[in-house]
Amino acid sequence: MPENVALKALGENFSIVYRTESAMSGRSLKLRLVAAQQLEIRGNLEHKKSVFALLESFFKDYARSYFKEKLDHYSEQYQLPYNRLTVRAQKTRWGSCSAKKNINLNYRLLFIDEVLLDYILVHELVHTVQMNHSASFWTHLESLMSDARVRDKQVNQETKNLPCWIFYS
Repeated sequence: MPENVALKALGENFSIVYRTESAMSGRSLKLRLVAAQQLEIRGNLEHKKSVFALLESFFKDYARSYFKEKLDHYSEQYQLPYNRLTVRAQKTRWGSCSAKKNINLNYRLLFIDEVLLDYILVHELVHTVQMNHSASFWTHLESLMSDARVRDKQVNQETKNLPCWIFYS
């Protein structure tokens, strides 16, 4: 179980303290923020998958506000409005955009470099006007972010740099 969680996209590190309580106490697992960037997980720690699910839930919520702020910034800057943001734990995608201009982002974006996160956000916003990866899509994206193709190749390599615990929940 992780004792430290580095959020590369935010330049933040969380420490985690675990407090074991017996299964007999009847208390379920609880996560709380005890200080700035310090988490405490208390309860029966035998079920690691439950601990990982608790961490996933916390970081999905944490990501939601951060991603929304950045997405709103780029949406306004590039005049690419979207409808709604959802943060999930997708296994194979960093993000997606529906025909209704709803954007889904993977909370695991917290664990990649900020420049690559920014690329994903702008990439998904361009999908609000270009729903495919046509030449028009890439022309539009590159007009906003000249090194988009370089970043696209880099982001595909990021999966191997993610902490292994995020895939167990």
